[in-house]
Amino acid sequence: MIMQSAAPFRFYGSTMASRWALSLGMVFCGLGTVDIAQCHAQEEVDNPVFRNWKDFPVGSTVSYRSTTKAGENSNIQEFTLRLKAKTAERITIERQLTAIMPDGTRQEYPAMTSENARVYRLPKGVERPDPNKPKGVIAEGEEELEMLGRKIKAKWFKAKMRVEAGDMFTHSWSSDQVPGGLVKAVNETPATKSVNTVEMIDLKIPGESQASDQ
Repeated sequence: MIMQSAAPFRFYGSTMASRWALSLGMVFCGLGTVDIAQCHAQEEVDNPVFRNWKDFPVGSTVSYRSTTKAGENSNIQEFTLRLKAKTAERITIERQLTAIMPDGTRQEYPAMTSENARVYRLPKGVERPDPNKPKGVIAEGEEELEMLGRKIKAKWFKAKMRVEAGDMFTHSWSSDQVPGGLVKAVNETPATKSVNTVEMIDLKIPGESQASDQ
């Protein structure tokens, strides 16, 4: 399946596995459902998905494990993001999702592909997002993490946001050393006693080992 949108995609969240592809909403200009004159009046905004992948070679792959716990119930899923193609104006990302059943069996779902343009048009009346931090930030800093045999310089943010179930508190780490930016994230919703943890479990960048040997 191929998804086309100029709007950025978000690959993590409290229900990350079920809504990985829909982030800030569709940009209706791209769908042809808004008057073209109105589209031209809208502001062009850099797409953070494009920005966070554009400097990596085609074939770069990053995998995550998402674990959601709510009381005695838990849900585990793994997903892999791969840069399939890129130009100066657009990148193509493939996402493969695998569900881990309670008995340990793995169920792999069909891969989905998203097309992400360099810029997207901000819908009228929507506040311009800060490209350097998420909404609702209450604390931030920098930290060096050791993961997968690497030292990763990361920025971290703690944020509070309102969701349907009540307040949700997030703690996320991002780095420009990782395709897409995300290193790990923890999302907690006290009202439902649920905690979602997303951790990077694999990272492959073509040509990296050759470069490190020189």
